[in-house]
Amino acid sequence: MIRAALPTARAARDPGLPSWTLPGEARVLVTRGPGHVATTIGNRHYAPLPAIAIVGPTSKPRLSWSDAASSIEIPLTALDWCGLTDVSAETIADRIVTPDQLGMEAFADDLAVLLSPVHSEQDVARIVRGLIADHVVGTMSTVVPQIRALMRIVDDTMIVDATAVADQVGLAPHTLRRIALRQFGFPAKTVLIRRRFLHAMDRFRTSGMDMSSAVACGYFDSSHFLRDAKRFLGMTPRRFLASVAPH
Repeated sequence: MIRAALPTARAARDPGLPSWTLPGEARVLVTRGPGHVATTIGNRHYAPLPAIAIVGPTSKPRLSWSDAASSIEIPLTALDWCGLTDVSAETIADRIVTPDQLGMEAFADDLAVLLSPVHSEQDVARIVRGLIADHVVGTMSTVVPQIRALMRIVDDTMIVDATAVADQVGLAPHTLRRIALRQFGFPAKTVLIRRRFLHAMDRFRTSGMDMSSAVACGYFDSSHFLRDAKRFLGMTPRRFLASVAPH
């Protein structure tokens, strides 16, 4: 996925260097170092970020700045969200909150203790992933099978029709919408369209900005792809890629 291929907020360790993060799933964001990290999602600005923050699922890019601090981002899947908090992801979409706002005080306390002697970003990411797994294991929610099925469809198919997805998962459309909003942060159709767009952006970037490579990812034509770029980036794909390129 493109989120692993393009610079993200973890690149914002150079003083004053802005960095973009593409829209996507929720994340744990850990800030390290003596400085601060500030970030903007749409018209919401967060400065400085706390040492441990939760970024909700996003439909907009995130722009971050740093003054000598670095930030490490660890994705939270819909299944992770289900196991970590009872708060609907919809209420946190395109926002950043502290763990206590999600009832995740125990998670944050455990993480703070585990991270206190750690300096390596790789170790931070490994510890956070392990702690997420520890807190999520044994999640008893009755919707876990449906969440798993929906995650597989989002990751492995090119379907963007929510009704077809509901049929595959074996849910009524209104039930699918409720689960998608609560665990993924957006209606199923938005999640599916975002996934298609991110896949197309990755192809667009790796092909040297060849528009036909993006269109081949399930779009009717280039204008169709550009409409999604306007929706999820607020700018053209070329402009976005130019803004994240090294200078």
